[in-house]
This record gives sequence, C-alpha cells and structure tokens, in this order.
Amino acid sequence: MGACPPRGERTDPVTRRGDELLEIIPENRRQPYHASKVIKTVVDADSFFEVGPKWGKSVTTGFARMDGIPVGVVASNPRHLGGALDAAAAEKQVRFVDTCSTFHLPIVYFVDVPGFMVGPNAERGNVVRWGMRAIQSIIEAEVPVVTIQVRKAYGMAVSATSSPDSLSLRIAWPTAEWGDLPIEGGVEAGFKREIEAADDPVEYRRLAEQRMLELSDPWKTAEAFGVENMIDPRDTREIVCAFLNASMHKVATNLGPQKRQWSLRP
Repeated sequence: MGACPPRGERTDPVTRRGDELLEIIPENRRQPYHASKVIKTVVDADSFFEVGPKWGKSVTTGFARMDGIPVGVVASNPRHLGGALDAAAAEKQVRFVDTCSTFHLPIVYFVDVPGFMVGPNAERGNVVRWGMRAIQSIIEAEVPVVTIQVRKAYGMAVSATSSPDSLSLRIAWPTAEWGDLPIEGGVEAGFKREIEAADDPVEYRRLAEQRMLELSDPWKTAEAFGVENMIDPRDTREIVCAFLNASMHKVATNLGPQKRQWSLRP
C-alpha cells in the first residue's frame, strides 16, 4: 500500500495522564494483570480494537489511535504463560507486525516478557524458528516502533520487541527489569548446589534472588543507554503521542507528496 491511513479525530487530549496505570500494574512483580487495560489507558479513548484474541495469547495485538494517528499495538500478556513467547504468539506477532508495516501503521509495544517458552512442547512447536522470525519482522518493519518496557525483559525474546531504526524509541517504566534469565529460574539453575548445601535453603534462595533483582535494576539499563528514557508511567501517552507526531512527518515525506494523507497540522 502506498499511502498512510487517514488520521482520525483528535478529541482525546494527549496530556491526559494515565493515573489508572498505578493501580493496574501490581506491586507484586509475580502477579499478572490485564494487558488490554494498560493499552486502553494509554491510547485514544474507546479506540482499541483487539485482533486475534483466541490464539497466540501470550501477546495481545490490535489497532488503536493515538492523538488520532492509527497505530498497531502489541503487548505481552502475563496472564498466559507468564507472557513467554511460544511459537503461536511469535507467529501472531509476525503476521501483525508485517500488516502494520504494509499499511504504514506505527507500532506501540508494551513489553513484559520472560523470554521464549521452553520445554518439549515448545520445541516441537518450532518456537526458535518462529521466535527468530518475530525478531526479524520487528527489525525489518518500515514504520516507527515505540517500545515501552513495562516489567520483565529477559532473554532473546527481548530482541523481538524493539527496532534499531532511527525512527524508533525505547522508554521504560521504573517497574522494568532486565536480564539473561528470569530471576527465579536463573537462581535455581545457577545456585542449585549452594541452595541444597545451605543450612537454610529457603533463606539462601531468597537472598540470592534479592542479589539478582538488584542487578536487574532498570536504572542501570538506562545509564547504559539500553533505553532512551525512564519515565513516569502516567506520562506515557503524552510522550508517545509527541514522538509519533514528529516521526510521521518523516514517514509521510518518504512516501512522497502525492501519497500523503496525514493531517500534519500541529
């Protein structure tokens, strides 16, 4: 498709703060939440339309508007497999991202992923092959990609959530955490002998998890420029809308003046 989709009405203020996000994201990092509630709080009011809710449930996908700009939304769904990407979820993401790229829809990705799904069933489902395709699709997307690190960001699956393109943005909430393995499983694997030999295995495991949690501190990632900015979750809508408004000028320019349909008024 050679033209951008038309911009919708701009009736929802971009300065609307998402105070509900402070209640939606639990203080307990092991407790799930509804990804759709996070999405609906950030995008234009009543604009989110979910696509494919009955398959690949580890990711929630759909279309919405932000300041009237049509966007594609992807969000990790911690209520299914803890948000881990299995083959079905990766395939779902590939199809959706390719659709967004074809129709020039910017992508907004809410990340809370503990990695690719593991185990015999996951291997039989070709999780690695589909996982690599998910990474490829997001990297090759010819549209802006805004990545919002909500909570977990572990393993290779993180590479399927952001684009290195200059028109893309990575921001994080203070609840974000990074690492090679989820802390609980990583401690069990890396400190197995020490835990078994400890006088109090439960306490040893707790202290080990605490040390690993400190290393996953999101501020360390921000200091290393792993993300462009750490933000207050309530400011997400305003920041994403501002970035989309700026980046879509470039997208429209790339399409050529005869193909522009965006309303670029300030």
